[in-house]
Amino acid sequence: MNKALFIILSACLFSFLACDSESALSSIESSNGTSGSITRFATLGDFMYTLNPNELQTFDITDPSKPVLVSELETDYGLETIFIYENRIYLGSRTGLFILGLDNPAEPNLLSQTLREDEFFGACDPVVVKDNYAYSTIKTIVNVCGNLNTQSALLIYEVSNPSNPILSQSFELDIPNGLGYTDQYLYVCSTGSETLKVFDISDPTAVVERPDLDYPIEEPFDIIVDGDRMIVSSTDKFFILDLNEDGSIAHESIISK
Repeated sequence: MNKALFIILSACLFSFLACDSESALSSIESSNGTSGSITRFATLGDFMYTLNPNELQTFDITDPSKPVLVSELETDYGLETIFIYENRIYLGSRTGLFILGLDNPAEPNLLSQTLREDEFFGACDPVVVKDNYAYSTIKTIVNVCGNLNTQSALLIYEVSNPSNPILSQSFELDIPNGLGYTDQYLYVCSTGSETLKVFDISDPTAVVERPDLDYPIEEPFDIIVDGDRMIVSSTDKFFILDLNEDGSIAHESIISK
């Protein structure tokens, strides 16, 4: 598929614009754009934050025609995703989770970095945050020397003290990728098992896996959740799904990439 066309289509979906007034997307209303969990840049006010493999760059975009690089924060190698929540930046990396403060949005400061156990060493893909808990997926990387980490998983951190995040729970998964949540449920793309995995997070201190609510989907990669509607991106399709109050998923429509 033409790359420019893919970007345009993604922008339509991620901004929830009604590209076709007769389509299922036309009923989605949102005053703010919404992105998936696998992204390498984000904006907040007059600033844009972008990732290099070992560096967070901050740009002042007060004048969009003349962005200005105002700060650079070096980290360990392997930054992959960024998520902003309640005046903090959460970075997923291959070595762990970084939490940054935004008291000065022009110059984010490092508050903490998790140290991952050997069994979880490898790629940290997306991270999303709800209240005092961060949810992050990691997946097994295979190279010519074999597996770099022995377990793919969903990791759940208690982050009420951003200077001391605590790993509270973990769930073994099969090549997990993007994730998103509602008030009560967390949805995770399990690419390896071609399934949307569902977790009850109504009590974040005791998250419960809900295999009875899992939804089969071919090669799911990333998720956008907006109210009772979810968009799942796969290798060659966008799946538009309805979310029921009990956490179950109902199919609505498919858009080919």
